[in-house]
Amino acid sequence: YSTDSLNLLVYGDDNRAGLTPHQQFVLRTGHDQSNNTDTIMLVHMSPGRHHVTVISIPRDTMVPVYECDRVPGHSGQQANPAGSVQINSLLQIGGPTCLWKTVEQMTGVHIDHFIGIGMLGFVKVVNDLGGVNVCVPFKVNDTVSGLNLKAGEHHITGIQALAFWRTREAIGDGSDL
Repeated sequence: YSTDSLNLLVYGDDNRAGLTPHQQFVLRTGHDQSNNTDTIMLVHMSPGRHHVTVISIPRDTMVPVYECDRVPGHSGQQANPAGSVQINSLLQIGGPTCLWKTVEQMTGVHIDHFIGIGMLGFVKVVNDLGGVNVCVPFKVNDTVSGLNLKAGEHHITGIQALAFWRTREAIGDGSDL
């Protein structure tokens, strides 16, 4: 850790608040009204911002139960050193601060700021970038996310990129671990 470096917590959430029923249909969000994190990344920018290191924290990671204050819209939680909780539930329990403080305590890395983005925001960012390139080693047909790609390289835009980002049920063991 250096006082000249910058550490960011970047997360994507699956909150459907503000999405119209049509947007929920097009984005294949389902009707779950929870507010969990689908993606959690710890980003370290070196002094001078010449190097960036990113660590992805799987959403299914079990973490110790640290205290999170009750804030409007969130119940908070009491510390329980013997307990554990799935990290993706922390946003629902105590908001971004709970996720931030848990990642800080779990990693020992001081976090300067956080950035959160929802599903529609993700789609818009990918579209603003002109799409992204992905490569899948085998055919993927995930009926939950709507991703249907043949093996190989693809250039995908917002909605398809969101499906790619959220695909897990049809591959591996159904989790992101």
